[in-house]
Amino acid sequence: MQIEITRDRALATGFLTKWENEFNPPLSKYPGGIEGTVNMFLDHGEMLLLKKEQEAIGFLGYTKGELANSFANRSIGYVYTILIHPDYRGSKAFLRLARGFLSELEKQQEVSEVRFKAIKKDRYTNKLYSKFAKPIREEPNSQGVDSVLYSAELERLRKQFAGDE
Repeated sequence: MQIEITRDRALATGFLTKWENEFNPPLSKYPGGIEGTVNMFLDHGEMLLLKKEQEAIGFLGYTKGELANSFANRSIGYVYTILIHPDYRGSKAFLRLARGFLSELEKQQEVSEVRFKAIKKDRYTNKLYSKFAKPIREEPNSQGVDSVLYSAELERLRKQFAGDE
């Protein structure tokens, strides 16, 4: 499996469209839909693909700064979208994607904190994020759904995700 930074709008849009029902609510329901989400990553952050033999099996999209603050605080890496192909869940795919993301942030030397948001009722995602980040507040997401915002220092994440595969 390899990590690739992409600026390929069609590739990212295609992957997210194929798996959009894995998101709750689907990305097409968010302001700007899938295209707006991809544009946000292209304008204010990056998109990473996890590939296995040329097939995209994972996606992570993040921005520097938060949409709610007009991306002003670039010391925050805000992960808006993480998706692992259903056939690769429970494998090392999430770990590989997370490590690739953290490696990219370290190269840029601008981000010191990483934030994630999970819908409050989504037990799986909250349990996952709680393993490496702390909840800092509850707030509605852009759809008005109650969510939990998590935060972790980049250095702490780097140490936590280091190690053998």
